Amino acid sequence: MDFVLLSNYFAISFAANPISERLLLSTVNQHLKREFLCRKGKFIDKNDIVYVNESENSDHFFQIVFGFSMEICRPYRKDGSQPFLLNINAKLYCLDAGFNLIIYNKLSHTYRDILRHQASVPADKCFERIRNYATKLAQSIRYKDIVVDLNPIEFEAKILPMPSLLPAKKCDDGGDSLQPFYDTNFEPVRWSIISLNEKRFEKDELQSLRDRIIGKAEQYGIRALRKENCVECQSIRIDSLEQMGCHFSQLATDHQIQLAIVLINQDIKLANGHKAQTVFDLSAYLARKNAFISFNYASFEFLDDDDGQHSQSNSSIDRLLIRLCRTFDGLVNVVDRNHLNQIIQPCCPSFDIGRTMLIGCYHRKQGQKSATSFWISLDEQMKKCVKLNRFTPEHLEEALEQYKQLNGQYPDFIFLFRNLLPFEKVHSNVYLNAMIEMIQSTMAKLQLTCKLTCLLVEKKPRECIIASDARSLYGTMAEAPFKQYLMIGYRSFCLFADNSNYGLKLLRPTKYHVIWDQMQLPGWVLAEFCFSLCHYSVDSFFVNDIPVCLELADQLAKLQIQMMNAQEFMSNQ
Repeated sequence: MDFVLLSNYFAISFAANPISERLLLSTVNQHLKREFLCRKGKFIDKNDIVYVNESENSDHFFQIVFGFSMEICRPYRKDGSQPFLLNINAKLYCLDAGFNLIIYNKLSHTYRDILRHQASVPADKCFERIRNYATKLAQSIRYKDIVVDLNPIEFEAKILPMPSLLPAKKCDDGGDSLQPFYDTNFEPVRWSIISLNEKRFEKDELQSLRDRIIGKAEQYGIRALRKENCVECQSIRIDSLEQMGCHFSQLATDHQIQLAIVLINQDIKLANGHKAQTVFDLSAYLARKNAFISFNYASFEFLDDDDGQHSQSNSSIDRLLIRLCRTFDGLVNVVDRNHLNQIIQPCCPSFDIGRTMLIGCYHRKQGQKSATSFWISLDEQMKKCVKLNRFTPEHLEEALEQYKQLNGQYPDFIFLFRNLLPFEKVHSNVYLNAMIEMIQSTMAKLQLTCKLTCLLVEKKPRECIIASDARSLYGTMAEAPFKQYLMIGYRSFCLFADNSNYGLKLLRPTKYHVIWDQMQLPGWVLAEFCFSLCHYSVDSFFVNDIPVCLELADQLAKLQIQMMNAQEFMSNQ
């Protein structure tokens, strides 16, 4: 089905003589600052407060306030013209009492959870605000002979078919057991549940949690978590990093555990003294140092259910079991190979997902630290993989050899996905260009003829898109009637895949920039393929907003940052 969507782009024209882009931007900024509070280039509507988190401790006060960022651009239309366009990007900002921006990473996990659930506004209400911002600006600058067309630019859209997933969500026999997991046939693990909590939860409360985890796992067909293999359910008081290190070392030495589920109360002395995120980072670091894995959660995710219904705890257990399955060589779900083949084969008859390698490259920046990780698929089920923190020709050759050993041949097709950071440029992305050159030279060295497709993936683009009837856009791809870059073979499309409905995801898609495509696939074919790749469960039953290989590379990059933070902290003690 083809239809049109409204975007957050508005055409600008001039009643008299045109002015330069620089002067236009300066004029628009001046007029917006008369109407809105400006913080670091972000415009905030002080009268549009969405949520206030009151607290006796002033350090814990924050408010969620509506606002926007603005951009003037001159893209290329099909007729070659370059009109001025105004882009108004709706935002929800986290601010302190003085309306100053609060860095999200400095919030505790408790407040991040509040923010994630409270920072949600219906898509139609968001678009009302975007139009109101544009209207206020248009009225303010019309005396400068600058005209803003308040009819939003329309994007062409198409609803994509849902991918066929394996297994089915429920058993056909009508029984109580559920089957959202494809492969749960992995070995039992030795595990423990630890609560870092000064008020010390009763042991039977943690044992009750253990039993609920085991019960849910058995419902899903997971036999890896057994009661007799749970060596500890204990609430312990940790007053120092030395105590924490000793306890983790003891778990490894005395019990040879493989997994610790660590519940961290963010009000404990250790967290208040060193910031809660530091405790999370240290838990992951100390577990890795002692050769086991820790799943770290804020205590409220599992233990703070006052109504006795365990609603949040149940969803947290689901996430824990998905993570368990992926960590210990299980498989949550897969997209039917026939579905993936049927997407591309009409345009490329030789395509076979069974002869395809996916490479996810994720570059994460946090403060002064940055990390890049790579996740490379070795099979069509996205189960066997190579995980790297560096990507050299030698690493690529080794991955290709592992692929050949597992599949009996080298891949015929390679898809490379790399995330695009806000400050990076599409047309001069040196990192992606270097990777393309490396892959091509390695293929030439090995005398391979596989076809390469490379995409830059933008998780938070400037595009905000809505249907005129406010329908759900999940599973919709959209293309703009203009191109922002004149690059040979360049195309872009927007894709709504995330169905979690948090924040502004109802109207903000993921944007894909096609940089290299030797199969020369139409945009909607690539969109349908990418949409299907978003459906492999990684850390929840929600659909990912990016393809599975990129999502898993992001997790590796996050872990790298955690290790850096912990090592830096330990060295400064």
